[in-house]
Amino acid sequence: MGAFYVAPQMGCDIADAYLGAELGSGYEWWHNFYEFHKLAIDELESFDYDTYKANGFRLEHLGDYPLTLETKPD
Repeated sequence: MGAFYVAPQMGCDIADAYLGAELGSGYEWWHNFYEFHKLAIDELESFDYDTYKANGFRLEHLGDYPLTLETKPD
């Protein structure tokens, strides 16, 4: 949600918007959008706290995708 404090109703609205959206809906034009978010989901699903703790609390990244500031084409 990107804030230190979000009002309860706004938090509910944000959650509803997130849960009701399809991955990429409205942002398909963004280069590497799907790949970037798929990687994030894959990393969350593969996360193991015991491995993370044993690794000195350093994350093991599965990969990376370059991101640049882009302007939506008309």
